[in-house]
Formats: sequence, structure tokens, C-alpha cells
Amino acid sequence: MWQVLALRPTNRQDDSPARVVESQVVMALFLALVDPDIARQMLEDLQPRAELVGAGSGGIGREQWVNAWALVDTRRALAIAERETAAFKAREEGRQRDYVASVMSLWSLPPDELFERITLNLINCNPPEDERW
Repeated sequence: MWQVLALRPTNRQDDSPARVVESQVVMALFLALVDPDIARQMLEDLQPRAELVGAGSGGIGREQWVNAWALVDTRRALAIAERETAAFKAREEGRQRDYVASVMSLWSLPPDELFERITLNLINCNPPEDERW
């Protein structure tokens, strides 16, 4: 059932292409907790449109993209995190963002805390800095 829902195409006319991709990233984040193989397939299918993540108005950004990969493919997640960190530094001179540290923080969590952390970060709650991923 999850696979059918997760991999179905969307035809909604009121969503921008970026919003569609971002909503699928969010679905992959949660799905990774119960079925990482399906979540990985979703992310692989989204790869050609990955540049749209962060371009929508939903507040979903590159951090969620990197963290979704972190939950399904450790090796690929590190490569993506390094690439995203370099891109951020090039885009945002003077500002720092270390996606590798975010991934490592996520990996350090016990499995029973992952759902809560993902949810808190998505609803834009601001846990203490040392608890953010």
C-alpha cells in the first residue's frame, strides 16, 4: 500500500512543480522510517528534479533532501551532503551551513527518536541548537 501511494504520479493543477517534489521529499522522510527501500526509490525518481527542492513556498529545503537520503543510503547521503554544503557556501557567502554535520547528528539518534526529530524540524519547531540536525 505504501509503495502505491508513495510512487503514484500527481496531477494536481494547483501545485507548482517545486511543491510537488518537496511534498514527495517529506513523504520519503517518513517512509524511510518504515520502508527505506521504497523511500530510496522515491528519492532516486526525484533526482532529475532535485534542483526544485527549496524553490517552493512550503518551507521544505535542501536540509530535508539531504536528511531523507541519510535515512536510506549512508554513502550517497554523505556525497550529497558534501555537495550541498559546498553549493550553500558558494551561494551564501559569509554564511555557514554544514549538511555533513546535520547528517551525522541524525545518524547519532536512537531509532525511537527519529520520528520526533523529523516532525519537529518539519513543523518548524525550534528545539535547542544542540538537538537540531
